[in-house]
Amino acid sequence: MIDEQDETKLILTRLAPLFTAQWHCQYRIDVINNPYGAAINFFLDIRRTHHRERSIPLHTVATQA
Repeated sequence: MIDEQDETKLILTRLAPLFTAQWHCQYRIDVINNPYGAAINFFLDIRRTHHRERSIPLHTVATQA
């Protein structure tokens, strides 16, 4: 059984050091359903002006035991 509270706390602890407010910077959290791997993946996408977009994996939650 997935404990949503524990999973959320883990994602937030990994997200906190990566999120630094900067000028001309966009942050987005992507939630990707992977039906072939039976998992849900969480990524932090960071887009800065005149820089390449970065996608940082935060956490993977298995949907089947």
